[in-house]
Amino acid sequence: SASFSKIDYAVTTATGLTGGSVSADATAQYQDQVTITATPAVGYKLDAITVKDASNNAVAVTNGKFTMPASAVNVTASFSPTGYVENGQVYGDWVVTSDYTIAEGETLVIPAGTTVTTYGGAVIINNGTLKVEDEISGVTLAGDGVFNYTTLDKYDVTFGTATYNGSAITIGNGLDVTYATKTFCGKTFTFDAESCTITYTNNVNASVGTRYAVVTWDFSGNTATKEFAILKRELNLTGFIANNKNYDGTTQATGSFSDDRIAGDELEFNYKCAFEDENVGTGKNVSFYRIEIDGGADADNYELVTTEGSASANINKAPLTIKANDFTINVGDEMPTFTVEYDGFVAAQNVEVLSTLPTVGVDITETSVAGTYDIIVSGAVADSYEITYINGTLTINPATATAIDEVASADVKIYSRGNIIVVENADSPIEVFDISGKRVERQSEILSRVEIPMSDRGVFVVRTGNTSQKVIVK
Repeated sequence: SASFSKIDYAVTTATGLTGGSVSADATAQYQDQVTITATPAVGYKLDAITVKDASNNAVAVTNGKFTMPASAVNVTASFSPTGYVENGQVYGDWVVTSDYTIAEGETLVIPAGTTVTTYGGAVIINNGTLKVEDEISGVTLAGDGVFNYTTLDKYDVTFGTATYNGSAITIGNGLDVTYATKTFCGKTFTFDAESCTITYTNNVNASVGTRYAVVTWDFSGNTATKEFAILKRELNLTGFIANNKNYDGTTQATGSFSDDRIAGDELEFNYKCAFEDENVGTGKNVSFYRIEIDGGADADNYELVTTEGSASANINKAPLTIKANDFTINVGDEMPTFTVEYDGFVAAQNVEVLSTLPTVGVDITETSVAGTYDIIVSGAVADSYEITYINGTLTINPATATAIDEVASADVKIYSRGNIIVVENADSPIEVFDISGKRVERQSEILSRVEIPMSDRGVFVVRTGNTSQKVIVK
């Protein structure tokens, strides 16, 4: 009989590799899965793992593993730097494993997005220039030279917002600035007015809006344009004044107010103004509302703190004139019905707003005496009107000649008997006039026969209806 056992084949790993190391189990049997460990050194990355059999044929490696052939194998790996310096510029992710010196007249540029770390070495600036275009960390800097850190310019100066003040907006005159202190690669930079020059670029005193300033950093020579905002100035309204008015049946009011605009600025307003109600009264509330800035050269530079206000004013009674109309009659005529005219009603109002209508009349009850008499108007009452009265004139003219001409009638008999005037068959009131036209007697009762005693003697004219006749009283 015979006995057999699997053969252990040698796995030889390379040593002394540049940029890393490789390891695996020392032996393996045919068809075993062998795991390879490849470890890059600091600043290097793994490029490839290579396995060859005893005949120098390549053995496939997948995900750091290979299948053991029926022979010994040799395992090696290749590594390359993660970053490097060429022509004064860093490429890739550079690890400084030994000192790197920037001599006078030389410049080392570390571009944006580059990772640089020091591991066993340092960047020594020996009167040269180091220019860093982005944030880096973990780097040890040594020596003296020019530090041109572009990345710091992004964080060093911050402008606040300014409020329109009618003059140039500058640092200390309406505009705040914040200077940052930053530590970079072991060096501390303090930004202040001495390390930064600020130049304003556009219209900083003209109006509200986005404005710009150029910041120049003395330590780097870099510049950046930074923006800041000029905000609208708050406008406070004060000193509301409402005007008194006469009653007009509406709540409409007028008034004015003051504000705290910058002297010389031009603003125009639109607003509503109204009394609390339309009634007559003193110390009535007047509301200002829907106030808005709607014009003026400086309108866009302000915003209202409030859009309303209030004041007080009086609504006085409106003037109303009531005038008695003039009338003219003759002696003996009936007393007319007196009328008046109104001047001053507002809002299409009329006599219906009078709680008491005026009275109008004269101081006489008979029209027997020619002359002029006042037609007196008074007594009207209205809550909303201050009433002025104008009297009229009643003119009573003497009886005219026509009034005493004799007009005969076949039915009416007029004659005298001594000191008595007799009228028969009268069909109307009887009036007796002297020769001047003055009425001296009147008999209203209509009878078939009327006797009128006369105290005076002389010629009289008796009239009834359309009949008139002279009689002599002895």
